[in-house]
Amino acid sequence: MGFAGYLVEALCDVSLTLILYVLLRPVSRDLALLAVFFRLVGTAVFAMTELFYFSALFILGGADYLKTFSPDH
Repeated sequence: MGFAGYLVEALCDVSLTLILYVLLRPVSRDLALLAVFFRLVGTAVFAMTELFYFSALFILGGADYLKTFSPDH
């Protein structure tokens, strides 16, 4: 559920970026593009860090010491 929440947050962040671009474009197109660039890079970095939720599953997935416990434990 937490990961799905972060996906929704990322989609909202992208839509907010589009809204900010539309609002800043009449002021300065270069400033609007710079703001879009930084927001999209920030969103991409955030998305990459969210993948760490699943990295532990891949690292510990085939560990032999986890087989000593039964599912009942």
